[in-house]
Amino acid sequence: MRFWPARKVFIDGRCLVYGDDLIRQALKVEDGAEGWQEVLRRWKVKMLILRYGKRPAAHIFADDRWRCVYWDDTALVALRDDVYEERRPGLPELKLSNPGLRPDRFENVDIAALMEELDIVLARTPECGGALAARVRCLVRLAPERPEDSRGMLQDALKAARQAVKLFPASALSWRALSEAASATGDDKLAASAAAKAARLKENQQY
Repeated sequence: MRFWPARKVFIDGRCLVYGDDLIRQALKVEDGAEGWQEVLRRWKVKMLILRYGKRPAAHIFADDRWRCVYWDDTALVALRDDVYEERRPGLPELKLSNPGLRPDRFENVDIAALMEELDIVLARTPECGGALAARVRCLVRLAPERPEDSRGMLQDALKAARQAVKLFPASALSWRALSEAASATGDDKLAASAAAKAARLKENQQY
């Protein structure tokens, strides 16, 4: 309400305010059901805030009309392409690290470019578990390519992995990152125990 009327909201979490018809339209967008793009066009939606862990969000970015410009462990923010082109200077698109797409970001991707995006995410949200874990995996993969910096990079990876586990002890992603970092630094015992922990948490379907 603070930005009204300059900023108008299509829908938010106040279900009783909007009524069943508008809620059905919003669910159509969230689910990627037929006609979801028309809903956004009809209401002239310029920005989306998506809880990507709650529902799949890959369809939003499939037609390349939306740009992810922010994400954390809870949600992501996407701007419509024409709005993004008019963005304030210095607002980057987080295309490689966009968690709404949910691919394995470490196959056929420029790891250095991905890590640059993760550094942007962590500069905004230092305790973002998903970004910490992903950065660990980037460092582990980049280290062999940079032998002169390899030792420092792997120590940085191990430190970031321990931080992720401390912040999110119930996260399989954090323990998987710790396993990879420990393995890369030669600590096979820690790598094995962390991998086992990650497997147990994944089996219990925890984040």
